[in-house]
Amino acid sequence: MSVIISIKDDLEKLKRQLNAIEREQLPFAASLSMNITAKSAKSDEIEEMKRVFDRPTPFALNSLYIKPSTKTDLRITLWLKDDVFKGTPANKYLAAEVYGGERRMKRFERALQARGYLPAGMVAVPGAGAKLDAYGNISRGQIVQILSALRAFGEQGYAANRARTRKGARTPKGVRKRAEFFVGRPGGGRGPLGVWQRTSFAFGSAVKPVLIFVRSTPYRVRFRFFDVARATFEREWAKQFAYALQFALSTSSKPS
Repeated sequence: MSVIISIKDDLEKLKRQLNAIEREQLPFAASLSMNITAKSAKSDEIEEMKRVFDRPTPFALNSLYIKPSTKTDLRITLWLKDDVFKGTPANKYLAAEVYGGERRMKRFERALQARGYLPAGMVAVPGAGAKLDAYGNISRGQIVQILSALRAFGEQGYAANRARTRKGARTPKGVRKRAEFFVGRPGGGRGPLGVWQRTSFAFGSAVKPVLIFVRSTPYRVRFRFFDVARATFEREWAKQFAYALQFALSTSSKPS
């Protein structure tokens, strides 16, 4: 469901108050003012995302689109993009924030569940060993390492990852170490269920949680998308229409 704004009824009332030349310029002025207001609404939605979300990614902030109005179709549509070249469309991963309800599973979670690692009704959250990006999300590189090590996607990806890990990495002291990922509850079942990383050194090994599996809980509405859009139009459209009509009359070839 997107925000679709129509001003057809409002224009019928306005026509009765305008002269012939003004009525002729009415569709152009109405369309122009709606499109300008829609841009303001989009900006307000972006500011709302910055307010309610913790460090939203540029991908999320760029997730809105506008279908502009025309003189013959005085409606505009403002909504979340439903198609992207790569990744998950915004109307899928932000829908729960707009409507509330269950969060959609992320792609790597579906991969883990397909392999039988992630139980039904659970989601994965970063653990102490997770490498986070600037926006607080587990890094894509570490996700690829996990899925490859657990064979949770194609054999080619698994083989590529293993080829890199065989080379190993070195600690600051020059001691060769090797990292492995596994799913379970270390410590005799006392640790939380999730993806753990075991790092082996020349003098021993250590484990730390990278992803922890927790029960999925319903989202409450955080992104009040529709309220923001309506508030912007109530605040801006009449003012923008007055400017647009004045502009249309000033550029008209016919004297008013």
